[in-house]
Amino acid sequence: MNWLTEKMIKNCIFTCFLLCFLTQAVAAPSFKCLQNQHNYGIPATSTVLDEIEKTLPTEPPLSKSGKSLVTINKFGFDVIDDASLQESWLVNDIVQFSKTAKSPMLEIGGGYGRLSKHMLNAGATVIYNDLEPSHLIYGRKNISPSQREHLYLNAFVFPRGMILKPNSLSGVVMYRVAHFMQPDEFEEGIAKIKRWLVPGGKIFIAVLPPQHGEFRDKVLSTYEKRWQEGNLWPGYSFSSLEILPEQAYALPRHLHLMDQRPLESVLKKYGFTVEKTGFIDMKKFGNSEKRTGQELFGIVAKKES
Repeated sequence: MNWLTEKMIKNCIFTCFLLCFLTQAVAAPSFKCLQNQHNYGIPATSTVLDEIEKTLPTEPPLSKSGKSLVTINKFGFDVIDDASLQESWLVNDIVQFSKTAKSPMLEIGGGYGRLSKHMLNAGATVIYNDLEPSHLIYGRKNISPSQREHLYLNAFVFPRGMILKPNSLSGVVMYRVAHFMQPDEFEEGIAKIKRWLVPGGKIFIAVLPPQHGEFRDKVLSTYEKRWQEGNLWPGYSFSSLEILPEQAYALPRHLHLMDQRPLESVLKKYGFTVEKTGFIDMKKFGNSEKRTGQELFGIVAKKES
């Protein structure tokens, strides 16, 4: 059984568990509403989630450095404080766009939900997705009861397990997610996002690039050689243990590194117009001597029609 199948089974159990509670907690006439037929996920206002929250440890696990949180499913790290997140130009662009979003914003792989919280603060309705249901419960804990009315918790596997209506989203955020995806998964996801977005909708992506100071010397020459040879995904399948040995305890076995070239190529292939690109400084979260301000690469693209 591969990891995708395991995740789909786990998330199906989680959803069924919630729905079982909901059927006992509400009257039949309101159940259709709670099932949320547009597939956004579980409404964050559900009191059942309060009961699940009581079964979790008070706080999620800290990283060894104490500068970030470790994801429970070993898919990387998440920031501790909102201020650190806002230092990213891409996050600021996401927040500004959220202020005018008339349809929901979808965050894929939202970890502990701090970016979803920023989008909610900006006035957007948010579909907060993550493979690990516990992350969603922790994230909801930091959202005020009034804002939960505009929040949905979504544990479906992206892209294959997620179903949304065409032209139903204003924006999609993939912040530090794409480097955990296989090329075919990523392309399938971009194609689906194109269908889900309204005309003028945007996709925001941040990914680990081969220029990252902590592993540039280990990967960049190989990456460039593969690209020159015509490999459209030259950063696929680098060993986490080899390139980030101090962080490998909280990462999957392999990472998919990307910079502007493959990202622009696939976005244009599926009909997006690239609006903005650039590196994102993450020096403060690691060894500053090894970091150069190129720890993430960000890209913003628009669906024209």
